[in-house]
Amino acid sequence: MFKNTKRIYVTLILVIILVVTYFFWPRTIKISNEDQIFATISKDMSDYELNKQELSDLINIIKKSKFRHGVSRPDRMFADRSTNLSIGGGMEHINLQFYYDTDKTYIYASMSDGMFLNVYYRISNKDEIRKYIENIVSSKENEFKEFPIN
Repeated sequence: MFKNTKRIYVTLILVIILVVTYFFWPRTIKISNEDQIFATISKDMSDYELNKQELSDLINIIKKSKFRHGVSRPDRMFADRSTNLSIGGGMEHINLQFYYDTDKTYIYASMSDGMFLNVYYRISNKDEIRKYIENIVSSKENEFKEFPIN
């Protein structure tokens, strides 16, 4: 009888370790070809494509980032309070969303890869990314192009 319960407990402990590891082990981004990467910032129905220097700076910031499962999102979100950064090309496709509420900024990443699609992640250096994106949005506001409406 003790052998059967011991086997059950060992299996249960292994499952718990796997689940905890999956949700708390940080993930980093792998970049296969830096020349193929593109990034677009979308805000208020307009978008801006980052130039080579801005993209290089952003890639250096993203390389330092650690992505962890679990994120807090507001119950209701309004489009005029959010900024999206979409990164694709020579790496995994990432969609970073910045949502500004009255007293809090929500930043989370959606990655469409692996076994689960559109899993949301917390970002370790979110303040550095937020400051960088806000700087681009405020300084390049006149270079944003309207989305084509079909």
